[in-house]
Amino acid sequence: MFQVSYRLFDSYATRRMLKLSNLVETLKAKGLSSTECSRIRQYERWVCESLEVLRQFKMYRTPQALRSFARIFTVILPPFYAPSFAQLAIDMDSLSVAICMALITTLALTALFESIQVLEDPFGEDAS
Repeated sequence: MFQVSYRLFDSYATRRMLKLSNLVETLKAKGLSSTECSRIRQYERWVCESLEVLRQFKMYRTPQALRSFARIFTVILPPFYAPSFAQLAIDMDSLSVAICMALITTLALTALFESIQVLEDPFGEDAS
């Protein structure tokens, strides 16, 4: 998988940026002003830096085993709180408050997990 991504990154980014650099040098030799060439080089540098940041996000995010553990943890943890919610219902003499707390806990854990997923994979291809 990583070999394919490295080849694609090389073919799309590196080669095209090299081609752009060569074209800028050709235009410079044919009379394009140095300020315009400098501006093109600046944009080229920004694009390369942005591509590198995106590649780092994709390549060095959280390993699959840790993500799987977090997914299982968010599903299994709320039932362990069931005795606490039952005690809350008894103490407050309100079943609806305990049910609301159980729902809020489950929703908060799920929202936290989904937020982590979105933050660590900006490409969205691993969305659950």
